[in-house]
Parts: sequence; C-alpha cells; structure tokens
Amino acid sequence: MDGDRPGAGTALAQVIVAVLAWWLVTLAGDAMYAIGLWPIGAILRILAILFLGGAVLAFFQLVGALFR
Repeated sequence: MDGDRPGAGTALAQVIVAVLAWWLVTLAGDAMYAIGLWPIGAILRILAILFLGGAVLAFFQLVGALFR
C-alpha cells in the first residue's frame, strides 16, 4: 500500500480539475476587468494564482504516481 498517495487516474483527475478551476477564475477576473469592476477582478486574479499553485502541485502528484 502507498498510504494516502493517489493513483495515476486520481492524480490526472485532480490536475484536470485544478487547471479548469484556474482557467475559469482567470477568465472571470478578466471579465471583471473588462466591465470595469477592477477590485473584483484583482481579487479573482489573486485567487487564480492560488489555483495555479494547486494545479502545479497536482501535476507533481501525477508525475509521482506515474513513476512510482
């Protein structure tokens, strides 16, 4: 047993969900900037950076699951 480490399928699903979340939040932030609601857009861009960090961590979990 590998403890609580995800398998390759679970890790791939986590990468896909994290990247989609990052993309949607970035798109929403850009839309807020476009319609003039820049404070909300700025908050969403900061949130997008956090989601990008989560996507990078999920990617490294995927790599670890593939080469285990």
